Amino acid sequence: MPRFYDVVNNPFNDVADVFVPLSLTPSMQWRSAGSDWGWKAEDINTWEDWLNSESCWLQYWTELDGFSAEDKYLDHLDNYVTEQKKLGRFERPLNNQIYPVMPWMTYNEVIAPDVKVLVGLGFLFFVVCLLSSISLLLTKFNSRKGELSLRRALGANRKQIMAQNLIEVSLIGALGGLLGIGMTYLNLAAMASSITRVPPALFRMDWTMMGTAMAISIVAAILAGLYPAWQSCRVTPAAELKVN
Repeated sequence: MPRFYDVVNNPFNDVADVFVPLSLTPSMQWRSAGSDWGWKAEDINTWEDWLNSESCWLQYWTELDGFSAEDKYLDHLDNYVTEQKKLGRFERPLNNQIYPVMPWMTYNEVIAPDVKVLVGLGFLFFVVCLLSSISLLLTKFNSRKGELSLRRALGANRKQIMAQNLIEVSLIGALGGLLGIGMTYLNLAAMASSITRVPPALFRMDWTMMGTAMAISIVAAILAGLYPAWQSCRVTPAAELKVN
């Protein structure tokens, strides 16, 4: 997902449960369930007419080892088309190209450009949330100067104070990740029930996605809490306890 091998017939459809060997096609006389393209109009009435026509209904992928193999394979395609042109086939100009999987999906616009823009805006919003978290954590730790100073006076060193603060922000990040996953699940369920033109497989979350979300949430919380936690460790216990 997406089905890179079938980007024409909705690449986000469910993958078929059963694939039939190509060798059974002539004996079973099965037509292709996918796209059927041709470079000229033909009168096709029977299965044999379709099999012997100029219709393109097969697509295969080739594994090439390095750029030299790619150039040789492209020369092979060009030579084949040139020879076929001499027989009256392939009237269009020579335009053979080779695409790896990801550029192939980009060429066919499997992912709309609007989606990339939305992803970029999502990351910008993520940065804004991090900056806001730093400000809130600074306020939180500054309000606890008296408590931290008392712990320092009772024997806690700066590393222990730092570790306590980072553990606290890690828990905040974990809770935020769980809350975000829950809200995402509810939103996906609402979208799946209201949008019927899109396959339901798009509105799902797998364990990899949820684990990645949790990891990003915790790491982001730690990064946001590093500076506030470091600032709280620089508090002078004597001065704070004297004021309080």
